[in-house]
Amino acid sequence: MQTKNAEISQDLDALDDPELVRLVLRRNGAAFRVIMQRHNQRLYRIARSVVQDDSEA
Repeated sequence: MQTKNAEISQDLDALDDPELVRLVLRRNGAAFRVIMQRHNQRLYRIARSVVQDDSEA
């Protein structure tokens, strides 16, 4: 099962963001994880600037 999940993740890594968003809108959790991992640092910085607290972000 882990091998299959790794293969799916690698396939999703090859997609661009608009394609991933289309999958997320169809409730694809793996596509959501790829987007979050891909943009993690930027999302953290935005959250930190909004809440003004590192631990809350």
